[in-house]
Order: sequence, then C-alpha cells, then structure tokens
Amino acid sequence: MKMNKKTLKLILIFVIILAGVGILCFALLHLKKDKEYNYLRKYDANEYIPTYVTYEDLAKIYLNDYFYYMRFDQKKAYDLLDKKYKEKKFGSFNEFSNYIKDLRNSNLKMKRYVKYTKNKYVIYKIYDRNGNVFIFKTNGIMQYKVYLDEKTVEIGE
Repeated sequence: MKMNKKTLKLILIFVIILAGVGILCFALLHLKKDKEYNYLRKYDANEYIPTYVTYEDLAKIYLNDYFYYMRFDQKKAYDLLDKKYKEKKFGSFNEFSNYIKDLRNSNLKMKRYVKYTKNKYVIYKIYDRNGNVFIFKTNGIMQYKVYLDEKTVEIGE
C-alpha cells in the first residue's frame, strides 16, 4: 500500500504532537515530585536552611553541652558555674572535681525540665533520671551560667 505525501505529513504531525504531550506530562509529573522531595536536595554553602528548635530541644542541648564539659573539660565546666555559686558551694576546682566525679561516669538523660523567666534571664531547670538538678541561667543562645542546686544561692540575681 502506497501512502501519499499528505497522509505521511499528517501521521508525522500526529506522532510529533503525541511525543510532545508525552514529554510535557513526564516533565509535569517530575516537577511535582521534585517539590515533594525538596528537602533532599544539596544546599549551597550560604543558603538559609530553616530549623525549628523547641524549648525542650534547647534544654537537652544545654544539658548535653555541660555534660560534655564535665566529662572532657572539667576546667571549662567549672568556669561555667555562676561566680557566686562557685565560690559559696565549692571554693576550689578540686572540690568541684570531686563533687562531679560520680556525675561524669553516669549516663545523664533528661527526665523533665522547667523553663521560666526571671529578671532579664531565661532559666532552664533540668532534672535527670537520677534526681540531679542542673539549672542554666541563660542570657542568649548557648550563653549560660550553671547551678547544680537551688539552695546555695538565689538564682537569677
């Protein structure tokens, strides 16, 4: 069977239109899939990446940060104690080092926390599973002073 030129042109145009519609459908489906998995893409060096940190997350970060210093940099942990508290409770670095000896070897996990504001400070009172209390007087993110009890001095003064 012989086809004339007009029929061949119509078939060719039909195939081109069909291929175009197929490519367009594939592109639209692929574009939708990319939007759904946008968080998996590689971010550039200075690109803003939104993160959401809850107060509970902050409490855990403070506790883990201080626990790290108690285990691996006791001098830094001692320096992070509030000045009045440090002088009244311990007096010397050696007394502090003896006091935290058992804490350093424990598996510290947060049981609960209480967050409140006093004067210009945000106070995080964190209780661990062993009944210890760690109190962080913050005046900015990761800018804190530590108390290991609430009876030695007034917190937040």
